Amino acid sequence: MENNSTNDWLIEQEHVAQIKIEEPELLEPEKWLDEDMFTQFGISIPTEDKFVGAIKALPCDFIVEEITMEGQTMSVTDITTTPDLIQRDMTKSLFFKIVKTKVSTLEAINRITEFAHCQKEKISYAGIKDAAAITGQAACTKEIPFETLKHFSDPNVIITDIRELPGGLSIGSLNGNRFSIFVRGDFSGVTQGILDEKIAIISEKGIPNFYGTQRFGAPRFLSHVFGKTILQGNYKKLFEMYLFEESVYEYRLITKIRRKLKQLYGDWDAMLDISAIMPHAFRIERHFIREAKKRGARIDAMPYKDILCTEKDQMRIWVYAYASFLANKVLSASNETSETTLPLLITRDEKARELYDYFLTVDGTDNYRKELLGLPFIYLAKENTITRNIKPIFLHSHVAPDGISLQFELPKGVYATILLQHLFAIKPYTSINSNPAEFVDVLSRLDGRQIPDEVKNKL
Repeated sequence: MENNSTNDWLIEQEHVAQIKIEEPELLEPEKWLDEDMFTQFGISIPTEDKFVGAIKALPCDFIVEEITMEGQTMSVTDITTTPDLIQRDMTKSLFFKIVKTKVSTLEAINRITEFAHCQKEKISYAGIKDAAAITGQAACTKEIPFETLKHFSDPNVIITDIRELPGGLSIGSLNGNRFSIFVRGDFSGVTQGILDEKIAIISEKGIPNFYGTQRFGAPRFLSHVFGKTILQGNYKKLFEMYLFEESVYEYRLITKIRRKLKQLYGDWDAMLDISAIMPHAFRIERHFIREAKKRGARIDAMPYKDILCTEKDQMRIWVYAYASFLANKVLSASNETSETTLPLLITRDEKARELYDYFLTVDGTDNYRKELLGLPFIYLAKENTITRNIKPIFLHSHVAPDGISLQFELPKGVYATILLQHLFAIKPYTSINSNPAEFVDVLSRLDGRQIPDEVKNKL
């Protein structure tokens, strides 16, 4: 992207601080995330006999630590000082740990590569971690110098534990993730024994392996809709939808800006001016607007597909989100099957096509393979399946009047929010507590560790 991501974020924080004083209602969504929304993603989970609680009131409530293929946990508490590397072995890669909060993995990579003045592709990683959390994960590079990594500084991202090792990383090259989660609510009537009973049932029976809400693009939750539009081959619609489509889960301020953008459609400079108040939230929209301005074509003659394909990562995410939505629909419709695995749509396996045929026909995406031929950066795997039922490994749990703390491990690609939905009726924090959420160190309640000051200062 043309502008520095970190500077955009800092500018946006200044604007947000001012708006919080003058018009705080603009920094609230029309609707908060709750259990009622999950069915729109094809997720079907029993609603009875659950605790009531709120998740992700603050990033410190949701901690994710990646577990590498070698079994090492990418701890968010171990912020080590990296010793100097005297001589670089260019046959090896520089592996390092990213500890971050309030930004996604893709945004963290973008900031690091901007600092290093190189392309995003020069850093590889195993998985994409959520923005609304504190996360630790592995990454590696052969191109970025050691000293550049060591001196990287950012308001939301820490690089630590830089080491020289053979090999590399690719998407999916991890064992799983360890989650430490604090669910806020009034649990004064809940005992440890009651919680342990519920945990024992889930440990024995497992849970359906649905794709969680993060897969669908918080806070808009429209990624699967964008993916469907790609596979329909309607790139003009996607371009306009991405810029203008409103979501009740976005801040009212964002909705207000989208409406102004729609009114100014085609006046690219005016659109950039209007969105400049939130340059980080609108970073991809602004990139597309600049690309449209650069091409100088009329709206009806704009090369929309070419513009959208300048953001290959986003295009992949949107297509995979649609495939995940269909997988959820099939999982919901076939709970009683004896099959242990589910083929995914983005594969060369003909069985997958047959499995999803009804949904593809209804959605008008039945020519999806033809459309993917024109998107070579979206790879059709020979075989691509998920396990239908997952048994979590619970490590620790803790009950207190102000919240329930859980620590558990899940295989790669499995969503913690799906597990939480089997234990809790998820409600907006504001419907549970009218007071602002305060920092809670969930790790100290679970395994005795403490979130270090270097991470706290970025919350």
